[in-house]
Amino acid sequence: MFKARFLLLFSAILVSTATAQELPVHTTGMQLHASDKASNGTIHLTHILANSAQGRESLRRYHTAQKQGISLAPARGAEAIGSVVGFQVFNYERSAYDTIEFTLKVEASTFNIWVETAELDNGRVDDAKIEALRVALEDSTPSASFDPSKGVIELDELVFGAPTDVDQSGKSDVLVLDIRDGFDPAQGGSSIQGFVDPNNLSGLNMRDMLMLDTFPSLREGNDPNNLYLTAAHEYQHLIRFAYDPGELTFVDEGLSEWAEVMTGFGPRRNTYWSDVTELRRPLLSWRGSLEPGVDFDYQRAGLLTNYIAQRIGVLKTGSITRASASGASGYATVLSAEGIDLEQLIAEYHITNTVNDATVNPLYSQGVWFPGVDATAQVEYDGTSRNAANVTANGQGSNPAALEPGSVVYHRWNDVSDFTIEADAMDGAGPASSMRERLRAFLVANPANDQKTVVPVELGGEPVTLTGAYSDVTLVMGHVDLTLPGGFNSSFAPFQYTSAWTEGTLGANTVSTTYDDGNVVLIDDNTVDAWPFSGTGTVSESSSIASSFEIPDNGVLTKVQVSNFYASYFDTQVPADPRDYTLKVHRPDPVTGAPGEVVVELVREDSSPPPSIPGLAFDEVDLTSFSSDLAGLSGTLLVSVSNAGSDANTLVVPLSVWAGAPADNPSWFFLNFSNGTQWANFANINAGGQARFEDRVAAIRASFSVSTSTDVEPTLPDAFVLEQNYPNPFNPATSIAFHLPRATQTRLAVYDLLGRNVAVLVDGLVPAGRHEVPFDASTLASGVYLYALDVGGERPTRSMLLMK
Repeated sequence: MFKARFLLLFSAILVSTATAQELPVHTTGMQLHASDKASNGTIHLTHILANSAQGRESLRRYHTAQKQGISLAPARGAEAIGSVVGFQVFNYERSAYDTIEFTLKVEASTFNIWVETAELDNGRVDDAKIEALRVALEDSTPSASFDPSKGVIELDELVFGAPTDVDQSGKSDVLVLDIRDGFDPAQGGSSIQGFVDPNNLSGLNMRDMLMLDTFPSLREGNDPNNLYLTAAHEYQHLIRFAYDPGELTFVDEGLSEWAEVMTGFGPRRNTYWSDVTELRRPLLSWRGSLEPGVDFDYQRAGLLTNYIAQRIGVLKTGSITRASASGASGYATVLSAEGIDLEQLIAEYHITNTVNDATVNPLYSQGVWFPGVDATAQVEYDGTSRNAANVTANGQGSNPAALEPGSVVYHRWNDVSDFTIEADAMDGAGPASSMRERLRAFLVANPANDQKTVVPVELGGEPVTLTGAYSDVTLVMGHVDLTLPGGFNSSFAPFQYTSAWTEGTLGANTVSTTYDDGNVVLIDDNTVDAWPFSGTGTVSESSSIASSFEIPDNGVLTKVQVSNFYASYFDTQVPADPRDYTLKVHRPDPVTGAPGEVVVELVREDSSPPPSIPGLAFDEVDLTSFSSDLAGLSGTLLVSVSNAGSDANTLVVPLSVWAGAPADNPSWFFLNFSNGTQWANFANINAGGQARFEDRVAAIRASFSVSTSTDVEPTLPDAFVLEQNYPNPFNPATSIAFHLPRATQTRLAVYDLLGRNVAVLVDGLVPAGRHEVPFDASTLASGVYLYALDVGGERPTRSMLLMK
C-alpha cells in the first residue's frame, strides 16, 4: 500500500522571502496494478457463488426439475406496492445468508423492484432514484444501445433470451440493498456492485432475483449509470442460468461484459492488449475471482465478444447464451450457422487488434467503442540498424515460449525495404505438420505512402516478399485452436521464422527523448513521490506539469508518452473512470523559456494500464494528425499535462529521478506559488528552504520524425478523404479532418443515428489540401453520431462516440 506525498505551499527561489510548509503524508491506499481491482475494487460475487459446489448443485437441481416439469417454488402470495417481505441475501463479510427486510416499490410488467427498508429509512434511496432505476430497467437506454426505446431488462431478454422463472410468475425480482461487502468509506476497500445467486433457484427464496447495490453505488456524486450497466451485466448471468448450468466462465463473463456495450452504457477500460504477457495467455483462460490479474480476463472476454458482435450482429451474438454447446464449441456452433469458421475468426481477431481500421478491411475493426485498441509488439526491430532477424519460439533454453491456445505474439520491423520472411511450425507435442494446424500467421504491411494491407504467411510454404519501402511490417502469429486446454505442454504450438530486409528508404528517422528512468521515486517503503492535482491549495486542480524538448534539425514531433497516476489509485472511494487528462504542446515563452503559446491541445482518455509500482506505465499519444501545426516549430517545444473535466478522478503526477545537472532540468510546474500563480522550473522551486525538485523530472517522453531527404515536395491528395475524428471517444470536443484533391463545394455535417442534422461544420467552397475543423458537442447527449462529407458527388461517412 503506497501513499502520495505533496506540499501545501511552494516558493520560487526568485522571491527570497517566500516560505514553504509541508502537509501530512497522503494516507489512502495505493492500487498497485490493474489486477488489484479484483481484490481492492470490485468483487465479482456472481462468479464465486455460481462456481461454488452449492451453486453448481442448485443449478443442477433447477434444470432437473425443469426437464421433469416439476415446480420447485410454492405459489406466491398476494403482493402489492408497500408489501414488506424478508428475503435471504448472501452476506459476503460473513460468508452466510442474512434475512433482510424489503419493501415493494415498483410493479412492472416483467419485474418488481424491492428496496431494503433500512435504505428507505436512512434516505439513501428515495422515490427519484427508484423512478430513475425503473426507467433504466423498463423504458429506455442510452442512444448508443441496440434499441434506445427499450430498458435494460427488455433488451437483455430480447438479445440473450428469457430468464429463469422458478416461481412461474413471469417476473424477476430486483432487490436494491446495501450489499454486505465490507466497504467502508473511511478505509476504502472492495465493493460488490450487484450479483445474481443460483441458490435462489432450488432453495432459499425460490425467486428469480437480481441484487443491486446502494453503497457505494448510489453515494452522492457517483454516476447512477454504473448501477444500470451492472444490471445489464448481471441480468445476462440470470438468463444464462436458464439455458446452460455449466458454461465456461470466459464465455459467460464475455457476454455480460458485452451486455454493458449492447445496452449503450459502454465498456470497462480495456488495455489487456497493451501487455505482452496478457497477449500470451490462453485466450479462454480465467483466473480465480480474487486472483490478481482477473480484471484482464474480463477485458479479454469482453473484447472478443465485442468482435464477434461486429462480425455477426447483436442478436446472433446474444444467441451464444442459449447455445446448447459450451465454451469454444458454443462459439463454433453459432458462428458456423453464419458461415464463419471459429479458427479463422480468432486469426482475424488477432489481426484486428493491431490494425483496428475498417478502411483497411471491414473485418479488421473493433467498432466505435474500442478505437484505441492497438496491440503491443513483443519484439521490435530497427530496420536501419540491422538487416536480418531469426527467431525460434519453443521455450527451450533462452528461446521464447511456444504459443498457448488462443494466444498471440506480434513481432514488428520498423523502417524496412524489400522485406522477406519464411515461417513454419516446429515439432512439439506432435510433428510440425500437426503443429501447423494450430497456428495462423499474417503480415500487416504498412507502406510509406499507402494503406495498410494484410498478407497471409503459409507456414512451411514459400517465403513471402514485400517489395518497396515500409514504415513498419508486423508479423501476427496466433494459436487458433481453442478446443485445447491452456497450461498443458501438449497444447502448445512452437514456431520459427527467418527474415531479411534492406535498410528503409523513407527519408526519415525517429529521434526519441527520455528523461525519466522508468520508475517513480519511492520516498520510503510506503510513499511515492507523486503530487495530487486536486483541491485549491498550492498544488490544485488547475495545476500543470511540463517538460521541454529540443527539436532536432528537420524534426517534427510525432509522438508523446505520458505516465500519470490518478486519484482512484490511492482512494477506492473515487470512481476509476474516467482517466482523462489534457495534453498541450507549447512554444516556449521567449523570455523565461516556460510553456507559452499553445500549438496543440487535446483531451486524452488514458489507455495505459495502471502501473506496477515502482514502474511507470505510459499512455502513448500519436500526434501525426497535427503534423501541419507542429511542422512550423523549431528550437524548443514543451509538452504539458493537466486535469481534464471536473470528475473526481484527478491527476496524481509521479516524479522520476533526474540524473542531469540541476541547471539543465527540463521540467516545470504551474502552481500557486507564494509570489503568484506561475510556471517555475524544477531547479528553481524550494520548499522549507531546500531545492525540492532539482533531482526530479516529469514522466513525459517525446519522439520526433527527422527528415533526411532533400528532395521531397509536398503533394496534394488524389482523392476525397474523410479522416476518423480525434480524439474518439471524446467529451465534449473533437476534431475532424478531410482531404480535397482540388478546390470544390464542400459540406461537412454531423447527424444523430435517426438521421437528424445536429451540426453543419463546413458549407462552401474549400481549397485543395488537408483541412481540420473542430466540433463542440457540449449541448448534445452521449451516444454515437455520424459525420458526412458531401463533396464532388461523393459522401464518405464515419461514426464517432460522445461519452459524457
